[in-house]
Amino acid sequence: MTAELLVPKDHGFGTKRVPLESGYYEVYNRPNVELVDLNSTPIERIVPGGIQLRHQDGIREIGLDVIVLATGFDAVTGAFDRIDFRGVDGIQLRDKWKDGPETFLGVGTSGFPNLVMVGGPQSGSVAANFPRGIEDMVNWTTSFAQFVRAHDIVRFEPYREAELSWVSHVQEFNDTMLMSKTKSWFNGHNTNLDRAEPRLPLIYAGGAVRYRRRLADEATSGYPGFAFVRAADDAGS
Repeated sequence: MTAELLVPKDHGFGTKRVPLESGYYEVYNRPNVELVDLNSTPIERIVPGGIQLRHQDGIREIGLDVIVLATGFDAVTGAFDRIDFRGVDGIQLRDKWKDGPETFLGVGTSGFPNLVMVGGPQSGSVAANFPRGIEDMVNWTTSFAQFVRAHDIVRFEPYREAELSWVSHVQEFNDTMLMSKTKSWFNGHNTNLDRAEPRLPLIYAGGAVRYRRRLADEATSGYPGFAFVRAADDAGS
C-alpha cells in the first residue's frame, strides 16, 4: 500500500522533480513512519493532541508532538509579488505579471526602469546547477552595470519588442518539454494559491549553454534589447 501511494499517477517520470536523497524511500519502511494520502483522507482539523483526518467511515486522530507545515511555496515570482514594485505610471509588477511573468532574458521587464533581476523568472538559473546559473547572471549584471556607469546612463529598461520576443522564445522551448503537459510549479501551477490554470512559463528550458550564449550576445552587441537615457539627455528634456 505504501509503495503504491508513492507511485505518481498524474504525471510522467521526470516531469516533476524526482527525490534524489539517499534512503528516501527506505524511510517509509521505518516503524515510526506512516504515509497518509490527504487526497483520500483530508485533514479535518488540528487538535491539541495532533491531527484529525476525515475517512469515509469517520474521523481518525493521529497523535503528534510536532507539526511541520510544508504545504507548498510560490516559486520564482512569489518573492517579486510580495514586494511593491511600481513602474511607469504607478503600475504594479504583480499586476503586469498576473497571467505569468514577461521578461527580457530574465534580467529585466519593460515598464520598470532600472530594475535588474538575478535568478528571476524566465532566466537560465533553474535550467542548470542553480549556483552556477546565478553566477552567470551575476557576471552579466556586473558587466552591464559597468557599461551603464561608463556611458553615464541614468535610466534603462528593456524594449517591449525585445521582451515579447524573449517570452515567445521561452514558450517555444517550454512547449517541447514533457513538463509543459504537467501541472507543476515550473509552469506556474499552484493549487495552494488557487492558481491551477496554465500561465506563462516561469523558467527557461533551453539549457545553460544556450542561455549563457544569449547573454553574451546581448553584451557584445551593446545591449540592443535595452532603451537607455543618458544624463545629458535627461538634463535637456
